[in-house]
Amino acid sequence: SPGMVISSNGTETSTSRELTKRMFSTCIWANIIPFLAELSVQQLVLVYGYGVYYMAKKKRRKREREELKDGETEEDAPVSPQCEEDSSETQAEGNDAVSESAYALSLMFRSSRLTIARSMSWIAASTGGAMGSVVYPGWGTVFGIQIGDAVVGALID
Repeated sequence: SPGMVISSNGTETSTSRELTKRMFSTCIWANIIPFLAELSVQQLVLVYGYGVYYMAKKKRRKREREELKDGETEEDAPVSPQCEEDSSETQAEGNDAVSESAYALSLMFRSSRLTIARSMSWIAASTGGAMGSVVYPGWGTVFGIQIGDAVVGALID
């Protein structure tokens, strides 16, 4: 029949199915560089944003501690300033350690979510490209890639 191709093992396969498989493979490897480049840039922006926030928070805490030490007069000072200072510093360091752990965990979750979303987008774009090439070879591939990427972007981002 005109729409069928006999493969090497003797079974008949559809030309559109064979084309879809080949185009999916082509699209997946053709799109790996742009998608990895986009993922890398997004990861760098995410890490940079977290770094700027972290450094600003660290400076603000340092400034607040200095203001507390400078603002304390001798009349307001407790009887045992060394004990009070040690306990407040220990408590502040404990809060900072928890804050840094929460900060790292938040960065890890957002980075993982970004990686998963971009990977799904890469696969959906390749699937869309394969299906678009079956419908209308050439421009169908381009439109299919864009539609596949847009669908996942709309659902996840």
